[in-house]
Amino acid sequence: LAAMRAPRPTLIITNAEDDCCFRGPLVKPEIYDPVKPFFALFGKASRFAFYQDTQIAAHNYGRDDRQQAYRFFDKYFRLRAPGREIMVGSDLKTARELAVGLPRHNLTILALARKLARQIYRPPVPSGAGRAAWARSARAQLRAVVRYHPVRVARPWREYDTAGNRIASLSYRFQMSNGLTATGVWLKSMNVPRNVPLVIVLDDQGRADEVQKRWNDYPLDANLVDRDEQVLALNLLFYGDASPGGQGALDRYPEMLAAVGKRPVGLEAAQLIGIALWARQRLHPSSIAIAAKGMRSQLVALVAGALAPGLFSQIDTRGGVKSLAYVFSKPVRYGAAPEMFCLDLYKYFDMDRLAALAAPAVIHQTDFLETQAGKSSSF
Repeated sequence: LAAMRAPRPTLIITNAEDDCCFRGPLVKPEIYDPVKPFFALFGKASRFAFYQDTQIAAHNYGRDDRQQAYRFFDKYFRLRAPGREIMVGSDLKTARELAVGLPRHNLTILALARKLARQIYRPPVPSGAGRAAWARSARAQLRAVVRYHPVRVARPWREYDTAGNRIASLSYRFQMSNGLTATGVWLKSMNVPRNVPLVIVLDDQGRADEVQKRWNDYPLDANLVDRDEQVLALNLLFYGDASPGGQGALDRYPEMLAAVGKRPVGLEAAQLIGIALWARQRLHPSSIAIAAKGMRSQLVALVAGALAPGLFSQIDTRGGVKSLAYVFSKPVRYGAAPEMFCLDLYKYFDMDRLAALAAPAVIHQTDFLETQAGKSSSF
């Protein structure tokens, strides 16, 4: 980025003792020295400057830093301004002095979102002859809204395997074709045929300890294995140990991806579809179903089912929501469920429409959060 500015006047300011990052001596060989030749190509090497402040030991833009900027601006914009900062302490106002109050019925950001959401109208899902055409058009629109790009399992790394108590298991790190990863644990009884049905398990809280996760008061994975089914418990991107920076980073990484046009729900649905296609080839199941727990997993499962009709035979969800409107009525914090904050998804779709698009998969949704809270998701 600095090289692209050549030959425009450019000043990089750092602190030698930055207590966070970007310490001057460390970054100068990376962001200044290699860039100087680009300015020299234009005969303007002197226009590219680097300043290292030794008077402040903090990750801050102190007075000395600012005064360097003033002098640089003055030189190249011919401002004829003083190089020293003007003291303005006496002009600063306190919070009390700046408080002006708000009108009684002034809308907050949340209230404004609720008002706009109430104005959304979606025509009914057609039945009969028009349904197939509607589904094709709606899927194309869904792909655009969630920024869906298909991915495949480029390399399934085996990390751990066990075989005991008549149960075989394999732990995987799935390297996807777009460079992102997911993790999973596969389990199957050693006493059943190779091609028994596969259930892909998703949980909003991630795979803390796969076989300890509980579904209907029984260990989820063990319960399914007892029913003579294969199980693949997944941590998709932003779930558990597959989340960059850990589960606590959900406030930052999804937001940064959204800023460059990606959508967490689209990335995760693509992973789910890609891994399901890999499992169909590698594990040879007679069918593939999804068991999802929580509203994040519910949405990812339904989006994946809608985008890949026929891939999944059944989608079961628990602890989800009846409508995306839940994020307005709760309200839901972005970092708690970044998948739910997908621009235009609520405008054009909702859980019922996604479920309709997932046909011919059989959809079972129970134990909604709205029911648990004892109130509707309307707002």
